[in-house]
Amino acid sequence: MDMEQTTVNLRELINENIVKPGNQHIKVPIERPNGSEFDGHTYLIPLEYLYYNDQNGRIGSAISEYESEHGELKPGHNEEYNQAIQEMIANSNSQKMKRLVDDIGRKGQALPGYVLNDGRVVDGNRRFTAERILAGDESVVGKQYFEAVILDNLTLNNEDDLYQIKQLELKIQFGQLEKEDYDPIDKAIDAYKTIKKKHVMTNKEYAKYADMKPIDVEKLVNEAELVVEFLRFIHANEQNYAIAKEMKLDGPLQDMLVEYKRSIKDSPDKNEILGALFTKIIQLRTDEGEDDFKAAFRPLVKNVIGKHQQDDYLEEVADSSDAVEYALQQDADGKETEVKNASEVFARIKSDEEAVAALVQTDEASTRALDKTANEKQKAEPVKLARAALDKVDAINPDIVDILPREECEKLTNILRTLEESISNIQAHAEE
Repeated sequence: MDMEQTTVNLRELINENIVKPGNQHIKVPIERPNGSEFDGHTYLIPLEYLYYNDQNGRIGSAISEYESEHGELKPGHNEEYNQAIQEMIANSNSQKMKRLVDDIGRKGQALPGYVLNDGRVVDGNRRFTAERILAGDESVVGKQYFEAVILDNLTLNNEDDLYQIKQLELKIQFGQLEKEDYDPIDKAIDAYKTIKKKHVMTNKEYAKYADMKPIDVEKLVNEAELVVEFLRFIHANEQNYAIAKEMKLDGPLQDMLVEYKRSIKDSPDKNEILGALFTKIIQLRTDEGEDDFKAAFRPLVKNVIGKHQQDDYLEEVADSSDAVEYALQQDADGKETEVKNASEVFARIKSDEEAVAALVQTDEASTRALDKTANEKQKAEPVKLARAALDKVDAINPDIVDILPREECEKLTNILRTLEESISNIQAHAEE
């Protein structure tokens, strides 16, 4: 059968005894759009009638990575598509996948998945992958099946159905029904696509089904917006989210979220601010400094961006940000092409002398900005401490002093004399 030219209908395959009844009956954690329950009976489905769900958060990110290297990948009953996704899922955590394959090989598939009537796997992609790996192992005897509930009458072409399907995915993947968590970048992109790009759900609806607080969902969307802004800056496809994962951007982008919402997002200087911060991130990643984010990036965002020092800093690093952005627009042959992966980001930077010098200048400018901030804090510290000391002295009740034992009064008198001497010494320096 040429699966690329065939429309699959699993219900018809049940009648033909190709898809066989499974051994489980489970309660489906969503209802039909009309409020009725789904049939929770499982079925044993031959693998060749199934395909990966390109709308899944993890898989969507994997597809963007594949397409950046190999060109467009056509989803559906397409073995090239299935094989490409299988390899990406299997390689993302090879040890876990090996354990899952061994477990299913010995015991069978314990936890059913969910599929649409056309064979799209909407939940259970890792189990589906394990079954495909077993099917390709010549030492494994017998035909492999994927056990799943068939969500009949649901299709991605219908907005109400799409809402139900997304609800199911969130309840299983982000809720309490499955422990396997998303990569932080995948999680942010999933919320961004669902709420901002496709408008399948509102922030509150997404939070409800993912068992999250709306403010945390807002943070996910903001982080995804920063991912997209970063991809624009480095001249990559805006959907090539895999670069953000390769460069481990979750940490620094998390550090930016508070200031992004407070002062960057709607600022007329948004592009300049983000360009400066993205250049700093690239500089730190080029230096391969994992710990430098806590020491050099977080304080920069917290103490410089959005403060009075910001304008001076932006002016000082403007040319450096431009040089880095320009270097990322061209490949080794000088042609304007998109960046495909993290390695290419670093290669383009390192092959451009001006960009290399720009990163050095960015590092130096950042250090100066942080030193200046630290000096200003030190200068403000004496007044702050003096006010605190005055508040504490004023808090002493004279009436309580009147009834103190003699020994306590002597201790207090000695402390006050010492305090008086310290005040005189500080005052003398202040008057010089």
